[in-house]
Amino acid sequence: MDLITIDNNVAIPNAYTLTIQEFKVIVDRDKTATKKKATQELAYVYFKCDHRSPFAVYGEEERGSEVKLNVFGLDSKWQEDEKIKAACDKYKELSEGELTLLQHEVDKIELLTETILNNEVVHSLIREGNVEYEVPAVGQILSDMYWKGKADIINHDDRLIIDLKTTGNIQQFASSARKYNYDSQAYIYQKLFGYEMVFIAIDKNTHQIGIFDCSNEFLERGATKVLEAEEQYRLFFENEDFDPKNYFLTKTL
Repeated sequence: MDLITIDNNVAIPNAYTLTIQEFKVIVDRDKTATKKKATQELAYVYFKCDHRSPFAVYGEEERGSEVKLNVFGLDSKWQEDEKIKAACDKYKELSEGELTLLQHEVDKIELLTETILNNEVVHSLIREGNVEYEVPAVGQILSDMYWKGKADIINHDDRLIIDLKTTGNIQQFASSARKYNYDSQAYIYQKLFGYEMVFIAIDKNTHQIGIFDCSNEFLERGATKVLEAEEQYRLFFENEDFDPKNYFLTKTL
């Protein structure tokens, strides 16, 4: 799933992206009607962090300077702040792009991969039978708005969408799934692909493996987030009369 799309040098976040706090805060803090600064800052995040960016040929430090010059211009006093850094970190975490890794990082990944594949149950789910990898899909879910996604693994024999995750604490994966919006991901993917969603997670510290299916409550929460995301997208990007200064949240405690 592309978190940010660049169209004619304009950064366009998808509706799902606007549900993620690190990106939403960038849009929300720009109180202008045009959201020009927000789109520039999202473009900065994309060009700095996405492996498909034309600036990916630069080193990390030089890349930031080149992207800033391209997006904001020579005379701009704009500086990357903590919110932009957080958005960059989140983009790298969630994007499906390729990253340059150090050898010790490669060693850790290879060990995790070996652990996963040595588990007979997991191996049968992701390597045996009629299995496809990195399968894209586009479709309408709740309205005429289109969503797109790319499944890590589709197991046609068991009719499963399988998503691979790493976690810092396998015992807290359920709460992480809510925090990082895996519920909305599961809802979107089940609608796009027509199979049930399963998360296979491995603890980066203990190497404990967990297989997590999705309850109705989990999916319903995801559906609510998707609906809210579509409403937010229409409000911010399709309503010409919308004034961000008048935006507020309403909740019952």
